[in-house]
Formats: sequence, structure tokens, C-alpha cells
Amino acid sequence: MESPVNTSTLRLSLTSGCAALLLVAVGFVALPTTGAVAAPAAAAENAPPVEMGEYPEAEFADAATALPHELVASLGRDLGVSGETYLAEAAAAADAVEVVDALSAAGVEVVGSQIDGTTLVVNVTTAADVAAVEAAGAVAELGAPVALDLTGIEFFSAADIYGGEAITWQVGNTVGRCSVGFAGFGAGGQQQLATAGHCLAGMGGISGQVNAITQAAPNAGASASSPIGLPVAGSQAFGGGYDSGLVAATAAGFVGYPAVATWGGGAGAPRSSAALPVQSVSAAIVGATLCKSGSTTGWTCGTVRAIDSVQRVNDQGTPYDVNSILATTCVLSGDSGGAALIGQSAVGIASASSTATCGAGNYLSTFFPMVSPTGASVMARYAGAWEPAVTVSAPVIASGSGGTTSAPGSVTGTLAAASAGSTVSLYVDGSPTPAASATAAPGTWILPLPALGAGAHSYTVVARWGSWSTSAPTAGSITVAGAGVATNGSAALVMALYRDVLFRTPGPQEVSGWSAIVASGQSITGGFLLSDEYRLNKATSAYRTILGREPEGDAIYGWLALMRNGTIMTEDLDKQFLGSQEFFNNAGATDAGFVSALYQRLIGRTPSADEISGWTAYAASNGRFNVVNAIWGAIETARSRVSAIYFEYLGRYAGESETYGWAVYGQSNGDAQLRSAITGSQEYYERATARFPGAQP
Repeated sequence: MESPVNTSTLRLSLTSGCAALLLVAVGFVALPTTGAVAAPAAAAENAPPVEMGEYPEAEFADAATALPHELVASLGRDLGVSGETYLAEAAAAADAVEVVDALSAAGVEVVGSQIDGTTLVVNVTTAADVAAVEAAGAVAELGAPVALDLTGIEFFSAADIYGGEAITWQVGNTVGRCSVGFAGFGAGGQQQLATAGHCLAGMGGISGQVNAITQAAPNAGASASSPIGLPVAGSQAFGGGYDSGLVAATAAGFVGYPAVATWGGGAGAPRSSAALPVQSVSAAIVGATLCKSGSTTGWTCGTVRAIDSVQRVNDQGTPYDVNSILATTCVLSGDSGGAALIGQSAVGIASASSTATCGAGNYLSTFFPMVSPTGASVMARYAGAWEPAVTVSAPVIASGSGGTTSAPGSVTGTLAAASAGSTVSLYVDGSPTPAASATAAPGTWILPLPALGAGAHSYTVVARWGSWSTSAPTAGSITVAGAGVATNGSAALVMALYRDVLFRTPGPQEVSGWSAIVASGQSITGGFLLSDEYRLNKATSAYRTILGREPEGDAIYGWLALMRNGTIMTEDLDKQFLGSQEFFNNAGATDAGFVSALYQRLIGRTPSADEISGWTAYAASNGRFNVVNAIWGAIETARSRVSAIYFEYLGRYAGESETYGWAVYGQSNGDAQLRSAITGSQEYYERATARFPGAQP
């Protein structure tokens, strides 16, 4: 494999400046505290960042015990499934939505998708896309799915004018009834309830306020009522793809809870069984179990049959087009506006049904989606002016390292049921202003501490979903040391970095110089990982481990030049070698051999026949280098790299959650930041002191 630049000219410049080269090799380079290392464009375009996982029902057994037993009974009644099955399939459905979105964003032409139990099936149009789908842990099917037959089906809005549950209003002598979808917040944090738009359409000329009523059972008469407030001006939308509206909860003492009533499993009072907390918002997917809560039929469950299907809804003789989720879940008049969930994710608002008899022949119900990748939705309609209320778990603190006055440490932890809108914030010493905030979407989080004085400090971590839903605070404390002289611990860290990153033993002056920097509180990992010495080692290693030979002449210095000027990111160097003609020739000079060699090198396993077939077709139309990028960027490959880095730097195997969390971190921030984070961790420091107990600064 030829060097990519004129090595003789470059070699002269390095020879004449060898002292400067040494300084670059060991000189300090500050590691930025924020900001991602940009991924190569091809990798970003071809590599979906998520994949389907394993969803054994046994892992959901504990969570299933927390479900209301009446809810579990209704699942058995309506669908013949257990609580464990319901939660496992809901987790798979939530992941499936992200995987399908990621595949589409990566350029895969997705023409349909559905969930079958916990298996994601994705419909694509070309064999080249099959490999990408399978690499994401899904089953690929060529061609569009069979369209749902809606011949002869007409949908009617589910509101009625009889007195009843949930919310009622009066216009003249007429009383209307609908159901509440989800409690939420306006742009300023004021309480607002989401319901169906056609419900608000019937509130013109309302007398008094919208009222909440008490029912003894679904469709029962009201035993008590209390005012809520008035419709939010301009929020009503019915037709043109939409069916949503908001009611302002302005009555004194009114509280909208981030949970959904389960109606004693379907036949009791709305609060006769525990409410189901809403933990996130998601799009629906075909095949998922969808349950709804409404004031006429209570808690009912069914199966999603179609999504983003624009249906004409007949409301008192006038047709309106509404973007819809179609399901077999029972919805009747009065259920309109009710909450629809997959697992504990809010997915829609009850809108219409095809007949007045649930379960009849070709019965279907419709729900206006909370989120839609292609059509109208509640979140798109209000675009920052409203968000649902979500139950947020208290964050769990895994570790807190105080560091020193010049370089405080960080606090790390986990967040249960985290989703795309989940964040955590750090508050120090009682301050009402967050010192740091970070995403908690992968379920793990890292919060850097601010500059603090020496001594003990208290802190709290609060989790959020969106802007207004917050958790209870989790408290902790740390001790910050004053910046001092170099210690045996700082010397041990330097020794470990030289051995692990540069593969040699440092000289006394190198240990002394770097130890002083450590003692001052600065991070030194970036200095090692951005040094020319590390880059030259990477190039030499690529020749030996990928091409199976020594580099010719001054070839490694040509690669060094490209890494120096940013043409190639240091951690992406291996991809250049994997995509080379020489690697292809060594693999047998066939696309099938090339794909097999990539799998063995990057993932450590043999690809399936379908994977080989899909990737060879992809290579034929997109080129071998794009195959390298796509496989390199897959979550399975990223987890394999995390496992190798853990063993290399921490001397142990990474746990399942660690490989996933760090793989997502690496995909977002780059492998260089991943290596910096792990070699800069407290665990790495403690292992260094154990490995080099006699190190002297």
C-alpha cells in the first residue's frame, strides 16, 4: 500500500526539526471539555447509530410486577399476553422506531416496517439495503408490505353529546363529553391538557368552563364535577391532517398528573387501579400492542395495523382528513381525546372508530399520533408551545470524583427509562443555577464539576424530560483537593499512559514533567492521544495488523502528515487501510472475501450468508470504502471497539450496559474522545496506582 504523500520531502522537514517533533510527542495538548470530534461524512451517512437488542421476557419480570394487576388482566382479556410480554414488546417497539428512523437517515429506502413480537421487519426496495437492515438487528423483506384493506370502512369521530366522564362542556342546552389525552405544559410551564381537536370544535359558545367529572365505571353517569378551565385559543385543529386541541387548566388547585387511568382493567372507576406513569413520547410501529384509556370503554388494548395513514373522519356529516394510527383497540363515542400508549410511551390521542361495535369483523380505531416521522402530529402541531407531562425517575449516582481546585472531577450515573428527551442537571452547594447539564438518553450520564475551592461540597442531580417534567433530586457530596506537588499517584498515571498509549517506558524527565502537569490539575490524556508518537504507532500498527507486513520506507510519515493536518482523523486511520486495494487482495480479491475479512477484523465473527450477499451488493453499487464506513459505524462494531478499549486500558471486560453506553458515546463524540474519557477515568487512575506502586515523580 503506497504512502499517500511525497514522503521524501516530508522526511527532510522532520529530520531538520527533530527537537520539535519530540516536543509534539510529549507536549501537553488540552482536551476540550465539550464538543464532538466530527465523524467522516460517509460514516455519518451510512451507519445507523442504533440496533435492535435482545428482549427476554425474564428481564421484564420485576417491572411487570409493578404494573396494575387489572391492567395485566385486560392484556390477557384483549390480547392474550402477559405483563412481561407487554413490556418486552413495548421496549422492542420503542427501539424499532429509532432503528427505522436511523436506517432512513442513513440512506436506506424504507418502504414499510412492522414489529412482530420483538422482531423488527423492515421493507426495502434493493438487495443493497438488506445488509444495512440486518446489521441493525432487523429482518429485511424486499418490496413494499401488503397494504391494509380499508375497503368499505368509514370512520366516525368518537365524541358524543351525552353526559359522562373525563371532560364535559355545555353549549346552550347541549352537554358534550370527551376524554383527556395527556396532561402537559404550555411554553411558559402553565398546565394544559391535550385532547382531540374535534372535541374543541364542539365547544364554540361554551357556557362556563370545561369540567372534569367523576365516574363509577366507563360510560357511567357523573357523580361529581369540578372546573378545569377554557380551551386554549388557537390550539384547536381538526382536518388538514390534524385532530388535536388544548384545554388550559387554570382552576385553583387543579393538578394534571403524568400518568394514565387504567379503569380497574377496563370495567371499574378510572382510579380503581393504579395509574400507569407516562415515561416518554414515541412514534408507533405496525404490529405493536397499543392500549388506550377513555371514558366510554375504559382501558382497552389492541394491535397497530397501520401508521401515518390519512383517513377521512365523518364528524356529524362533515368529512375531515386526519393523519392516523390504525389499530384494533376498542374506541367508541366519548373516548375521543383519550390517551394511547405503547408500553409507557405516549403515542397518540383517540380520534375515531369504524363502527359502534368493538371487535366486529373489520373493526378499526384511529389515533392522532403524538410523533410522526412523515405526517401531522401533536408535537408538530404545537412545536415548542406545548409538551406532555412525563414521569421522570430520580437519577442514580454511580460515582463522584472531586478532583483538585484547578481540575475538579465529575459525577456519573444512570437514569431509568431514559429516552430522547431526557437530560440531567447538576446543582452544587445549594445554588439554584445548574453548574452543568447533559443528555441522559442512553440511560447513562456524565456531569463535569465546575471549578471549586478545596474542601467538601454538596451537590444534587435532577433529571428532566423536556423543559418542565422533573425528577426528585438525588444528593451527594465530594471533596476537592488543593493543587499540590506531584505525587506517586500522578507518576503512576504517567507510567500507565506511556505503557498503554505509546507502548514504552518513559524516561525520568518525562515522568517528572508530566507528573507536574497532573499535579496542577490538568488532563494529560489528550496530550498522549494527539501526539505524533501515538500517530506513528497507529500507522505502524495498521500496516502490521491489517495488511500483515511492515511499512515500506518512510510510508508512516506520509500518513502522519494527513493526521496532522486533519485530512484523516487519527482514530479513523484503520478505515483507510481496510478500504485499500491491498486489504481487498489479501482477502482473496472477491467482495465476499472482503466482507468476511471485515467482519472478522471489526466484529470478531463470521458474517451470515445473507450479510455477505447484502454487503457485496452494496459494495457493487456504493464502493468498498462505503462498506467499511457502514460496518465500522454499526452499533455492533462500536460495542466491539469499546470491549477492546476496556480490556486494553482497564484490564477487564466491559459489562453489557457499559459497552452500549460507551458505544453510543463514541458514535456521538468520536473514538478519540472515547479513549480520552476512559483513560481519564477514576478507574484508570486507580488501576495505574496499583500497577506502578513504586512510581516516583
